[in-house]
Amino acid sequence: MDAWCAGQASDSLERHLVELVTAPEAPSAALCHAALERSASAPGFSGPDQYLRAALLQRFALSAVDPGGAGGGRRARAFGPTDAYDAAAEAFAWCEASGENDAVARVPDVAVELGLTLVRAALVAERGEAVERPLAVVAELAPNVEASHVRFHAWSSIAIARLALGIPEEALIPVNRAKILADRAGDLAGQWHGERIRAQALGMMGRERAEVAAHAELAGLAERVADDLDSTPELRRDATISALQARAHVLAHMRADGRDRAAANEIEAMRRRMARARAAGDADDAVLAEFEALAS
Repeated sequence: MDAWCAGQASDSLERHLVELVTAPEAPSAALCHAALERSASAPGFSGPDQYLRAALLQRFALSAVDPGGAGGGRRARAFGPTDAYDAAAEAFAWCEASGENDAVARVPDVAVELGLTLVRAALVAERGEAVERPLAVVAELAPNVEASHVRFHAWSSIAIARLALGIPEEALIPVNRAKILADRAGDLAGQWHGERIRAQALGMMGRERAEVAAHAELAGLAERVADDLDSTPELRRDATISALQARAHVLAHMRADGRDRAAANEIEAMRRRMARARAAGDADDAVLAEFEALAS
């Protein structure tokens, strides 16, 4: 890609678009929108260039659907969920229409990523009826995706979408597939993320015993992520809170069932985690105080 860019004029539209869609940090929705308008009016912008437009539409959609993110700001808030949905739908439509004739559109990773973007944008825009087609494409192509992290993202996103649509029973198979991928890869954060989804699905289904067991498993995974030296500070903080929330959930059930010894074990585990979090700065004192009250 660097070699290709080096061969293009510094002010060429194609080079500008490639730099936008490959930037490590997501560009703002306003910047993406301006580039989209420019590409729409550019003479001869067709064929292989259409993938650049689809990739830019995807970046715009992701920035517009999350204006508070890295590409956010005052100008990003000029665009809303409907803008994000329209952009994601256009990109996905290009992929479906070009799948037979375009080498890029035929790549499963591309179709899956564009499908997932459309699903997310549709849910935020409250267009639940629009998620079935992209979800079906993602489910069909996910096994053929080359990158394991994209396969994990695909299955976990399908599960999250099913939860958002109020169909938790249809979330269990995809989240279990995501967990298997994380287990095989030794991805602690992925295992933790998958178990969070699974616990939520079981809770929505009213399967109390299975939900409590899932929260116990979730607490252990979250603590391992929090203690992992490779975890970022933000990840450690999120995992710490997740572990405490999961143990508090289990504790409430142990107390309700009169299982005093099991409850005492959970309280001790919570206190150990809070002590480690306080020493490492992985949680605010105000947050820890709330959990201390629960564990008293």
